Amino acid sequence: MSQELQQQVNELKSELAELRCMVGNMPVRLASSAGGGPLIFVARVYDASRDSTYFRWAYQIVEIVKSTAGHGGWADKSGGRTGVAYSMLEAYNGASGLMGTGVNTGNLIGTFSHQPIPEDVPILVLVATLDDGTKEYQIPNLSNGVDGACPII
Repeated sequence: MSQELQQQVNELKSELAELRCMVGNMPVRLASSAGGGPLIFVARVYDASRDSTYFRWAYQIVEIVKSTAGHGGWADKSGGRTGVAYSMLEAYNGASGLMGTGVNTGNLIGTFSHQPIPEDVPILVLVATLDDGTKEYQIPNLSNGVDGACPII
């Protein structure tokens, strides 16, 4: 093997080692698909419970499938997955200040505030595995809406 080719191989090995280290140090890992269905699936929210005064919610979800073409056409999947899912963007939201959406609540006027993910909207859900092996549903990068009314002056 030429020196140039050996150099390229060594660089690729180094990059692969870096990637393995990064993945190994992630706080949440994607679950194994063995026996549990796909790691990513489509679901809809049918209920949301707010976490105290924080702008984050625990979402009750049910897996859905596309039954007809075009807009809409989603139906609950027979025997589909159900459970609680958490939004990754809401993870560090507090009662005030900068939210995961990039909106600072201190800049909102009137009754404007962050809202939960709307019910019945198709969303992507990841199956994640915690360090202890527990499976958990996570909603990736779905931004919360901000809604409210302007103050009467």
